[in-house]
Amino acid sequence: MAIPACSSGTRANEVLKGACDLFGQEGYTDISAGELCVEYELLSRRQTMIDRSNWLIEHLDPVENVLLDMEGHILLGQVTGCFVNGMDAATIICAVAFVERLLTDALEMRGRDHTTKRGLGNILSELEKLNLMDPFLVSRLQHLNRVRVNFTHDKGPDSEYSLFQRKLRIVRRWPDVEFPEELILRNDAREAICFCYLLAERVQRHFPRLNLPGHPSISEELKNVPIFRI
Repeated sequence: MAIPACSSGTRANEVLKGACDLFGQEGYTDISAGELCVEYELLSRRQTMIDRSNWLIEHLDPVENVLLDMEGHILLGQVTGCFVNGMDAATIICAVAFVERLLTDALEMRGRDHTTKRGLGNILSELEKLNLMDPFLVSRLQHLNRVRVNFTHDKGPDSEYSLFQRKLRIVRRWPDVEFPEELILRNDAREAICFCYLLAERVQRHFPRLNLPGHPSISEELKNVPIFRI
């Protein structure tokens, strides 16, 4: 939809016209400031987008017949879009939110809804205690959750999961290896998106989560069935 032209005459109207023209014609050129900004972002990230798209095609199999609610579909799409565009912190945050939704469903179907109200850390501990998920997978998801918390809550530079402390541990262990902070976060983002697609395909879900005839919210036969093991 075209943005209507603003009337001119006063300084206030001129400023307003500049705001209106951000994504419209800017007068003396054929391209607006907004379009220039978008084109610059696309050009600067073009190779990143190509490389990351190729990585996804190489390492992730297509997921079919995934049963997700609307929020789940949106989050999975956001995880993929953020990863392809090189936004690793956003990838991790969206991925952990997506995983928490899946595992919440999985535990509630097994009658463990009291655990799901206390956050992903407690959900993962419950899964391990009930032997419903492989301990190695639980530990990796706990790692990603702590990385996520470091971005969503200010833990300070001394936090174990701050990028500063993580980089410092790498430098101390391998002093001759150059390992930028961007690679630390990129590896986390890769692991996060892999978990999303693996769990989306393997976690059985019921909708709606209500006690309806022939469609129980708690499946008795699933109570002791592992969610995902390697």
